[in-house]
Formats: sequence, structure tokens, C-alpha cells
Amino acid sequence: MRRTVLWATLLALVVVATGTTSYAASKYVITSSKQVKNGSLSAADLSKASRKQLTGAKGPQGEPGPIGPSHAYSDTMEASVSLPGSTGQTLMTVNVPAGDYVVMARIQGETGSDPNPGNNYRFDCSLSGPNVTFDDPVYRVGVEPNVERYLTFQGAGTVNEAGTIALNCYAGNGHDLTVAGGQLQAIRVGGLD
Repeated sequence: MRRTVLWATLLALVVVATGTTSYAASKYVITSSKQVKNGSLSAADLSKASRKQLTGAKGPQGEPGPIGPSHAYSDTMEASVSLPGSTGQTLMTVNVPAGDYVVMARIQGETGSDPNPGNNYRFDCSLSGPNVTFDDPVYRVGVEPNVERYLTFQGAGTVNEAGTIALNCYAGNGHDLTVAGGQLQAIRVGGLD
């Protein structure tokens, strides 16, 4: 008798388990689009085959767009330039179209050979273009003769018409100077804030 009760109990459990599984499957397995709330599924919820069906065939490549506003212009000074006291010279230039620019220049300056100049050796330089001055510092570089100094000039501004951006330097305080090298870069940008 015990065996019969045991088998009957096991059979009842199997029937209950099967019925519960069937009920859960019918309740929680998606069998119709009516069971899905709009916007509740993402692409990750779909099978690989379903995701592939959503992507259409690629069309022909379109024409390339216009070139962006960025463009760089550069000049390098490789030979030394002497600046006798109280004289000036254009050291580097780049020709550019009208537009907005970020401009940088760097030179390797050398003080003259006066053992006691009485006042500072001085680089009076201007980095400018048509109707715009990007930077015009006065670098007082001390009284020590025959010393190298690295000087940087930078700024941003608008060039209203095509023309030349140039770095011009003047030997201030009447003392001889030398510029041993340098580089000028002007980068046209899409706008300035």
C-alpha cells in the first residue's frame, strides 16, 4: 500500500509540475506582438537573425563633403639673422586667406656681445597679419652677453582679407641681437569664441 501511495504522490507531483510549467510558459513566453508593450524591447533583446533583418542593404557611397575649416600654414627659419641695435627685420611669414586663426611662433634668440650693456637686451617683436595683431610682447632678457633665450609668441584673431602673417622683431635698447632659428605656425579654425 505504501508503494501505491508513493507512486500516486509522484504522479500527482509530475502532473502539477507539468501544468504549472505550461501555465508559466503560456503566461511569460511571448507568442504574439500583442504581449509586447511598445518601446519595451531593445536590439539586445532580439535574436541575431532578427537584428540582421532590421538592417537594410547599404546604399551607394555619397559624395564627399566639403573640406573642414582647419588648415595649417607654416614657415621655418633655419639660418641665423643678425639684428643690429635699434633695427628690425621680418623673420618669418605665411600667406593665408581670410579667416579665423590661432597663431604661434617661437624663436631662438641670442643676446649680443656687449660685456656691460647698461640696460637689458630687449626683443621687441610683433606677430601680426592684415588688420590684426596676435601678440606684441617686449622681452627684456637680461644683461648677460652671448646667452640663448627661447621666446614664444601666440594669439588668436581674425584675418579679414587674404594676406601675410609675419613675425617681425626689433633689437630694442640699442643692443645687437641674433635670432638663430624659429618656426611660425598659423592654423585656420572654424571660429573663435
